[in-house]
Amino acid sequence: MTLRRYIDSCVVIAAFQASDPELAEAALNEIEGNHEIVVSSHFVWLEIVPKTARHGRRETLNAYLNFFEECVDYYVLSSDQLVRRAMELARTYALDAMDALHVAAALEGRCDEFVTAEKPTKPFFSVREGGMVFRTIWTGGRTGH
Repeated sequence: MTLRRYIDSCVVIAAFQASDPELAEAALNEIEGNHEIVVSSHFVWLEIVPKTARHGRRETLNAYLNFFEECVDYYVLSSDQLVRRAMELARTYALDAMDALHVAAALEGRCDEFVTAEKPTKPFFSVREGGMVFRTIWTGGRTGH
């Protein structure tokens, strides 16, 4: 069985901006794995690309764009249904807006895993829907977020 993994935006950020080498290595391992299907959404793109472009960080921007072009196997498209599901998840699990959108996208993408660099105390770790497992690569330092 091929594992479907949703890569949270903080993992992509950590791969290319983390000051913690251990976290950066763990993040790179997550996005460069070739035995899984990497799932993403335009929500991840919106969280990381515009700010990086606005600040003129060309090398980092190119790395992000390469991630979306070369590493992502499947994109979950936004829809009214997805946003309604995110709203329900936010209400049920006390999720922040972007976290709710990411979780809804991962569920819509039939992901087996949601990989993040957030602390394991974040509310989305309490989500028990779709059989999806939440996993963190957090090392105790900053995520670069």
